[in-house]
Amino acid sequence: MSDGSKVFAELKRSLKKIFPKMSGHEASHFSTLLHMTAGMIVSKHCHLPKIAGKIKSAAKQESIVIKLKRWMNNKSVNVDLFFIPFLEKLLPTIINGPISLILDGSVVGRNSACLMASIVYKNRAIPISWLMRDGRKGHFKERYHIELLMILKSILPSDVEITIIGDGEFDGIEFLQKIEEHGWNYVTRTAKNARITQHGKPIQLPKRLKQSQLIIFQGVSFTKVYYGPITFIAWRPENQKNIIYLICNYLSANKAIQYYKKRQSIETFFSDLKTKGFHLQKSHISDLCRLNNLIMAACIGYIWIVLLGKYAVNKGLNRIFHRTERCDLSLFQLGFRFIEYVLNNDKKIPKIHFMELA
Repeated sequence: MSDGSKVFAELKRSLKKIFPKMSGHEASHFSTLLHMTAGMIVSKHCHLPKIAGKIKSAAKQESIVIKLKRWMNNKSVNVDLFFIPFLEKLLPTIINGPISLILDGSVVGRNSACLMASIVYKNRAIPISWLMRDGRKGHFKERYHIELLMILKSILPSDVEITIIGDGEFDGIEFLQKIEEHGWNYVTRTAKNARITQHGKPIQLPKRLKQSQLIIFQGVSFTKVYYGPITFIAWRPENQKNIIYLICNYLSANKAIQYYKKRQSIETFFSDLKTKGFHLQKSHISDLCRLNNLIMAACIGYIWIVLLGKYAVNKGLNRIFHRTERCDLSLFQLGFRFIEYVLNNDKKIPKIHFMELA
């Protein structure tokens, strides 16, 4: 059995409880999704010819590429069909308290960008929703932020405390208002020249701070429309030159900063999906429908690889293929090394269940 076939079989078994019975076109589409995911994992790439080269079939490689393209172009194949049912089973296993949701954008495909929302779970980012747009440069417009917020509202539980965390792209007034309308919290970065006022009078923002120093302005207004009251924080992290300016609807600055620190995990997530994983930034695909389905396959593969990394660490197997004195790899990277070790040494892939993230 080829490496791609081994990974395909294990992915299928792992997802059996989530998708117990399918028939007809739906079963065929699901099989292609798993072949796509398995091919990405084994080839460590998102180029369709490289993925097709890892799919065992009597058909020629070019025929497999055409089949994958048709699957990606099929309008009936989408996140509602496969990723949302997957999330419905996954989310209860990772939500056992307040939710930290990190929003960030990144370039994927050819002249396209992805706006991703991820739940921070035990210091790692678990992707749960995304939006695509044309164009590589520049921030997403605020309407995309609000649209993603509405999607998140529809899939997340209503009885859990939720905090949105973002960089300076996510300080739009309409967006912040929508967050508060949902009863959620936010901590987001803003510009050093932000307009902050108190009782109608502008506040002079600090330009210099000592390391670890922070200054807090509570009950202030933001921008010329006097949005608020908000808490404004000027904070210089330890061993950093620049001051970080934050706005939030928390009264506690320390709590807001602790939430903002979690944003670093999304940087690791995007590097895992791109340069250290499936190289999504090198995809030649520009069609947004096709990119959506490619990202769906990549996200399912990402979560499976994270679980393999968790399994390897729990069993102490990471010592076989990684240094023993310390570990400086993410669980995703450990999982990638583990599956490579298993396949290269013709060992059996351990049984992994997607409901085991906890």
